[in-house]
Amino acid sequence: MLPGGTSEVIEITVTELLGVECVPSTVAPGQPSRCTCDARFLTTPAFQWKGVNSTGPTATFSSQTPGVYQISCSINGGDAKSTTVEVKAPEPPPEPAAPPPPRTGAVRVTNTAQSTCCDLDATFTPRTIAPIPSLAPGRSVQRNNVAPGNYSAAGCFGIIPFQVQAGQTTNLDIDGNLCG
Repeated sequence: MLPGGTSEVIEITVTELLGVECVPSTVAPGQPSRCTCDARFLTTPAFQWKGVNSTGPTATFSSQTPGVYQISCSINGGDAKSTTVEVKAPEPPPEPAAPPPPRTGAVRVTNTAQSTCCDLDATFTPRTIAPIPSLAPGRSVQRNNVAPGNYSAAGCFGIIPFQVQAGQTTNLDIDGNLCG
């Protein structure tokens, strides 16, 4: 009792802030993280948060913007404890796999004769390539889907050996004047 017969009440608030944790601590944009302010207390505490909106012992953090965000909690205006939440943009999708390399090639035969003389005929060995009949001067014909390997073209021009490689076109320029 105080002099003059008055009395005063002194209230003591006992709290201990143990820490703050947000789970998960790394999130995708828009994904929530649940934050908890861990404390021991004898009376009902007043929680203060920074980085989230809440007045209780838990809060939910969410952001659409990638970055690292600090979340702090204090009790009854005392010292704060902090943690961070990282908002991490998703990894870009992997590049599509490259198409497999071609398994075949092509052969292109051109009659290089300058005059109107002499169409040329060509046959191929092995006979897996279709023959080319009556190829006029200045014209070309291409045979596609030819298996890689060694071949020869034959006709009035003689025999011309050549090779076909996968994914490539082999060009045979043949002078039709040799057939006249």
